[in-house]
Amino acid sequence: MRAAGVVGGLTFLSRILGLLRDILLVAFFYGRVLDAFFLAFTIPNLFRRLFGEGALSAAFVPVFVERLKGGKKTDTETDTDAAESRSAASRLASAVMTLLVVGLSAVALVGVGISLGAAGWIGFDEPEALTWKLLAIMLPYVVLICAAALMMAVLNATGHFAAPAAAPILLNVTLIAAVVIACVWPRPLGDDPDNRVYALALAVLAGGVLQLAIQWPVMRARGIRLRVRWANATSDPDVRRIGRALGPVVIGLAVFQINVLVDRLIALWLVPHDGAVSVLFLGNRLIQFPLAIFGIALATVALPKLSSLEVDGRGRE
Repeated sequence: MRAAGVVGGLTFLSRILGLLRDILLVAFFYGRVLDAFFLAFTIPNLFRRLFGEGALSAAFVPVFVERLKGGKKTDTETDTDAAESRSAASRLASAVMTLLVVGLSAVALVGVGISLGAAGWIGFDEPEALTWKLLAIMLPYVVLICAAALMMAVLNATGHFAAPAAAPILLNVTLIAAVVIACVWPRPLGDDPDNRVYALALAVLAGGVLQLAIQWPVMRARGIRLRVRWANATSDPDVRRIGRALGPVVIGLAVFQINVLVDRLIALWLVPHDGAVSVLFLGNRLIQFPLAIFGIALATVALPKLSSLEVDGRGRE
């Protein structure tokens, strides 16, 4: 419960900053420009949900905890050497991180090419073209945030919750800073909101980098070393276990996330007034507020603990 309080408290701070961020975004960008930004940001968020926080944590944490503790124990077994177990856990995390980064980098590269091509297609109106341009800039965030989500899972599994819970705060800080720089002072991008909104897309990338940066030294301090591990990564039996567990979770989450995307496309194309996409996005943020502070915070700290009890043979107590 103390750990859940830490996660919930930092999440509360992040959501308050997110509220300030949204107030500033609406004040300076509300209309078709903000619609374009939120719609473009939906795609990286979709990948974050599918291959980052929820799905990856659910599949990765139990297997990682098992390797971190040297495997499941029976009544006659003793703990294995802690350094050896952490080395084995580091190898597993490195293999998963390598596959994740390589796979999502390929997806992001293809997506950037498609987005740039679509942005120049004369068949799209101006709002749609702006959405494609913003998407091309923000797609690398897919790689950054999913890598950061894996670091979150690693740190949570080792019993550290503060840095992962604080990481999303940095995205809100970079977006708030981007609004201030682009719209308040010294306004280097001029008065055209179509130009100023690119500062938001760049701020998203900066937020992804900072979320990695805040967690990397903490992870190393806890004895987990991430390295490129391509050789035998796919043949590792634990990596395959994670992949098999990941599949059903991704499929289940995909139904909801694609539904969110379709909702926003309907708002863009069928609602006759600018701002419909923004209203949907902001309304959903209010719904997520209590869920993140209480439900997700408790689930975040419970999963590593339950996994640890299972490894120790106490899962049915």
